[in-house]
Amino acid sequence: MSSWKLKLARQYLSKSDPATLLTLVNELLPTLITSLAPEERLAFLQSLVQTHLGALLRGVDKEKRAALLNTLLPSLMQEFPLEDLDVLKVFG
Repeated sequence: MSSWKLKLARQYLSKSDPATLLTLVNELLPTLITSLAPEERLAFLQSLVQTHLGALLRGVDKEKRAALLNTLLPSLMQEFPLEDLDVLKVFG
């Protein structure tokens, strides 16, 4: 992306309220998803989580993080079946 486009996008996003940002993400994500091959989507998701999850959760206390995980787990388990999880590798 050219530097002026990135600068313009950063300026717009820095002045947007959370509801506008969420609307923008919800509008653009489907286009992004369909433009990427399955392996590219996996790499994108992995990079997004590994790079930004800590920042997204910064300042959120332990109880709210646990509540969020409890809310997200049912959706995650639909997409990541437990029988395929290598528990020893993940938690070992």
